[in-house]
Amino acid sequence: LDLDFSNISSNDWPLIEKLYSDDVYKSRYDYYLSEVINNAFTTKKIQDTYERYVEIIKNYATTELPGYSFSSGANDFYSAIDELYDHAEDRNKAVNSYLEAQQLLTE
Repeated sequence: LDLDFSNISSNDWPLIEKLYSDDVYKSRYDYYLSEVINNAFTTKKIQDTYERYVEIIKNYATTELPGYSFSSGANDFYSAIDELYDHAEDRNKAVNSYLEAQQLLTE
């Protein structure tokens, strides 16, 4: 879903539509987005978490035997990790763009 829920149908998501259209709830939603993206889920923190997990599983994930996973080797594993890093950056940019549009981004 888009962060401003512009891509949802109120028929399919009536509660989200109702809450987002309420100024009090929308303000709370925007506040939580800002808190999360500026604290717990900064790009660096998320990527550091990924890196810790990569170190734990890489020896297993890169040596899996054919037929036991969808991975076809180490390149698949590292490509997936790169996608996670990119996703963290993209989500951060999306939230910041949304908050800027809402004039709520705090430095």
